[in-house]
Amino acid sequence: MIEEATECRADVKRNNFYPSLDVALGVESSLYKKEYPQLYYGSSKEGYPLFISQPGRMNIDAIELLTTKSGLINYHWHDMMHQFGRKLKSSKDKSNGKFVRYECVCILDLKDLSAAKLGKRQMNIIKSMTFIDSLCFPETLNKMMIINAPAFFTMTWKIVRGWIDERTASKIEVIGTDQKRIFKKLSKIIDPSDLPADYGGSGIGIDDFFHSEMLREAEDLRGEGNPYRKIDEKSEVIHLRGHSTTTRQFTLDKNSAVKISILSKVKGDVFINVVNRSKGEIISEKLHHAIDGETDPDEFRSTRSDLNRANDHYIQGPGGFSVEFRANKGKGNIMYILKEFVIDQPKVIERPKSQAESIIRSGQSLLVGDFELMNI
Repeated sequence: MIEEATECRADVKRNNFYPSLDVALGVESSLYKKEYPQLYYGSSKEGYPLFISQPGRMNIDAIELLTTKSGLINYHWHDMMHQFGRKLKSSKDKSNGKFVRYECVCILDLKDLSAAKLGKRQMNIIKSMTFIDSLCFPETLNKMMIINAPAFFTMTWKIVRGWIDERTASKIEVIGTDQKRIFKKLSKIIDPSDLPADYGGSGIGIDDFFHSEMLREAEDLRGEGNPYRKIDEKSEVIHLRGHSTTTRQFTLDKNSAVKISILSKVKGDVFINVVNRSKGEIISEKLHHAIDGETDPDEFRSTRSDLNRANDHYIQGPGGFSVEFRANKGKGNIMYILKEFVIDQPKVIERPKSQAESIIRSGQSLLVGDFELMNI
């Protein structure tokens, strides 16, 4: 088992298990997390890190535009080796060394999960990650609570359970959709202050958690002197067919700006026009996506444009704007990403006036006292 685990981790070890999440995915991690929410959130009552995953919210079309199967596997290695590692170290430090069982408590939230979301593509991703965990991270699960489980999940669980060793499977409890029962079960092992509001706790909601994390990361990267402060990030998957046109609109005031990025898997050309509705066209680009027939389909990367003909990528208000997407041939998906900013005005710091400046501004004489005439 050790030999097999060593072989399994050999390639990613050469990249130090991807300390940068953005590098692991090949795209901004904040975009990915909205399409498949997974996070470390507080601790259990016994000090085990709390991990929450919401596969019911997985948007497979968006994920396939954002990254590849290898990107998802790299993400998982980053998560286990860096994020999980930091959480375990923090738990040990807080316990003054008494924390010796290096395990975590997991909440697997299946709300909004449908049979359609457990197709071949999704199951392959889950199977690959489960294989890594079972082989390379045995005995790291303290307890898993599967909540909001739909009725059809019983059959799926029988399949997934077959991928997990029996000792690990015995630590997993499946709960239905009754919210009072879910809170009662969770609050036995997790203090309500360490539980998101989504599950009846007093902690910050999961969407607000991701939004705060995105703003914090953006602020860390902003750099001194950059007046553009990020306030939001929105994305949408748009399906285009040959000779079709789709338009999106937004409005900016004088202290607002946006950055627009497009990810395309439409075979051929996609034409993008950004128009200030009162002043006319400001950006026009053609995005060409070519598919290599020899490449594994799971490894097809999107073609990206950040509309870099704008001034340092920023489109600044005021005004009403339209973004037009047009495909001539072929069909496929694009992702429209809109990053919103406010422009911080420079602070005017008044320098304390010296006594001389105060006297001059008040019109008083600087010559104070008795003076004798000097003979030259």
